[in-house]
Amino acid sequence: MKIYFSENSDPMLLSTRKSLEKIGNRILEFSESPENELTIKAETNGSPEPYAELLPGIRIRKSETDHTLYFGSDRYLELEISKADLQAFCATFSLKETSHRHWYSGPISLIIEAA
Repeated sequence: MKIYFSENSDPMLLSTRKSLEKIGNRILEFSESPENELTIKAETNGSPEPYAELLPGIRIRKSETDHTLYFGSDRYLELEISKADLQAFCATFSLKETSHRHWYSGPISLIIEAA
């Protein structure tokens, strides 16, 4: 998995369909666990072109409020999300009928795409 980002667009999480399905399953397991935080590291090797940079990963935290996606001080994507929304987020990683999906959030959204 790689997460591409440029100032003029939403970040894009890119991986194979199989890898995206595994990530979705990992998030689903997290949603059902007592843990409050999950960190998924991304690959940062190679060129980010045509984007400006590769982000180091995504950190997901369970919360009681509406979901919000933002950049942490370490450039990780930070997603704070309720358990109900977390299960919906898992579904965005299933790309059997399409090559990409959007997770709409604030202040930024996320594009999830199969390579």
